[in-house]
Amino acid sequence: MLRAGSIFYTIVITLIIAIITSSLILYNYQVGFYYQKLEQQKRLLSNTTSAINLLLSNQDFVEANQSIKYDLFNTGNDTVVISRKYWGAFELISASASFATDTTYLSALTGANMNKSDLYSIYVADNNKQLNFTGAPIINGPAHMPIKGVGRANIAGMYYTGGNKLLNGALLKSKQSLPKYNNNQLQEIVNGFNLNSYGQGNEVINIAGSLIKDSIISQFNKPTTVIINEGSFALSEIKLKGKIVLFSTGVVTVANDASIEDVIIFAPSIVVEQNFQGNFQGFATDSVIINKNVKLNYPSMIGLIQTNNSSTQSGIAIAKGTVIKGDVLAIKEPGLQNNIIGVRIDKGATLLGNLYTNGFVELSGTVGGSVTCNNTRLTVGKAIYDNYLATCKIDIGLLPENYISSNLLYINNTKGIAKWLN
Repeated sequence: MLRAGSIFYTIVITLIIAIITSSLILYNYQVGFYYQKLEQQKRLLSNTTSAINLLLSNQDFVEANQSIKYDLFNTGNDTVVISRKYWGAFELISASASFATDTTYLSALTGANMNKSDLYSIYVADNNKQLNFTGAPIINGPAHMPIKGVGRANIAGMYYTGGNKLLNGALLKSKQSLPKYNNNQLQEIVNGFNLNSYGQGNEVINIAGSLIKDSIISQFNKPTTVIINEGSFALSEIKLKGKIVLFSTGVVTVANDASIEDVIIFAPSIVVEQNFQGNFQGFATDSVIINKNVKLNYPSMIGLIQTNNSSTQSGIAIAKGTVIKGDVLAIKEPGLQNNIIGVRIDKGATLLGNLYTNGFVELSGTVGGSVTCNNTRLTVGKAIYDNYLATCKIDIGLLPENYISSNLLYINNTKGIAKWLN
């Protein structure tokens, strides 16, 4: 006969063994569950990455502003939702994959890879006139010039003081027409100036002329937040970040105490206060004024599109001390041949990107990239001289390595990621 104490100890030991065994079983289950979940998350991430790579290829089954479901491997087990959307001068591509309660989402801004064979420092359309150098302009890289070439000139008391070589690179003949831009994407930007284009599928905020003093953050996997103001106003003491479009019928002033990232601005005129730092795409129809010591981080874009509703003289002015990392575009639409459009970059200002205009360029600063224009301009006092280039620097070698340009300027180039958005 067992003593009562022995039975008690046996029961206790049995309970301890049962607890330990149950714990081990539970632990093994949790480890297995965690491992399966981790493997599933890896698979979802792999599928979304594959979908992004697919969108970067020359695929033709997903059109711009379209979202579809796609079975990556035709097994029925690896379905992703992929989409392309114009986002200013870039494309917003995204991919998502889901299983049970897990979802993986990736999105990026894409642009055009810069092929080495495409690179040049300056392209001036052939207007059958010589391009005249005065002062000490520095041109590093292949240059496409009018058939009458380049020469030294003295004008308004200014003399050529540069080196013996006018160009540090191959001299190539330009055509009467400029290299083509992406007209489909340009028209999408022009649509952004139409108030009626903002409707279904967007989260619209009407601010009725009031000054915004708040923080608005919109994730790129959510509907676009559209802020509408019918009049002029200043962006001051505010944080705007993400999938946000700001539309105004007046002048938008970006104050230096504003925090702006990835946002698109549409307005007749845009003024950026001195000392502002941020990153946005700004499109105007009349004027863009960027004051001193502004820092626009990559991938920014400044665009001026002259339409039938624009003033007959439109321009972009970039002041001393400003650094823009991105492209600058000034285009007048067909049928506006008598209108004037141009870009002025002051001494001490720097553009690290590409400048394109079918108007004039008045350059006193530095372009680390390329300049494409119909003609150049020099202003001395009240006098204006066309086809003159004074002291400035254009150096394609200063363009950052692996620079991704906007989709507007290069039509047939392969795509590259300008910025991951999450």
